[in-house]
Amino acid sequence: MDCPYSYDLWSRLATKCQLQPLRNWSDLLNQMIALPPPKQNKLLSLLAWKATMYWLWRERNQRLHANTFRSVDSLIKTIDLQIRNQIQSSENQTLPFHQRCFNYGFLTQIEWFWNGRRRSSS
Repeated sequence: MDCPYSYDLWSRLATKCQLQPLRNWSDLLNQMIALPPPKQNKLLSLLAWKATMYWLWRERNQRLHANTFRSVDSLIKTIDLQIRNQIQSSENQTLPFHQRCFNYGFLTQIEWFWNGRRRSSS
């Protein structure tokens, strides 16, 4: 990611996913392929990465064709909402993921995950 805007967005989301933000594209791809368990964190990291790529592409098109610009903070809020909606949607194709997240109390802990806090062991 040579673009400072793209790297700023990904590095902030990667940090929330407890990942090392990488600039080199092939290293980043290898990192995504080799994400360690637990499965819920792995899937959430992949959702964040996929959403980042989509929203960067969309931001590029908006800048080129509509002359509109959004801040990194604005995109992070959009991505956060998209991921929350995707997890909570009963129509989502990853319904087993949704059920596992719900069963483990993950949805109630998503604020801690996104804020970089670890779940307490109570």
